Amino acid sequence: MANFWVRPLGGTSPSAKNVHLQVSGFVEAGGMVDWRELVNAADFHTRSLRLDAVNYALSEKTEVLLAWDKAKGDKEPHVFLPLNGRGRLDFDSINELQNTVGEGKSGNILIYVSTELPRPRRAYFSLTLDFSKQGN
Repeated sequence: MANFWVRPLGGTSPSAKNVHLQVSGFVEAGGMVDWRELVNAADFHTRSLRLDAVNYALSEKTEVLLAWDKAKGDKEPHVFLPLNGRGRLDFDSINELQNTVGEGKSGNILIYVSTELPRPRRAYFSLTLDFSKQGN
């Protein structure tokens, strides 16, 4: 069993320039959250989002992958950020992370979570994501 919740902390109004999200969830030992939509850009009145920073805390032996939604015809999402452990990543120094998938991209962001914890333990994860709206 696995589950996660996304709570907007800001950016839901059409006039907002930034989006802030809190993501938290759990995965049963040996389980995973297969690729699921984490963020639908249209929900925030934009075509695409640029990732400016992420704060994260993951249980041991747990990995979270963030990916841009795949372009039409692609078989796999385009992973842009693998995370494990704890920390903060600020992308100002590298001009932030933007979706460069190409034609047919949706601007949406997907999540994948897996853990290698032994049973019966449960793995937890928490992310705070800061985005800027692109292409309003």
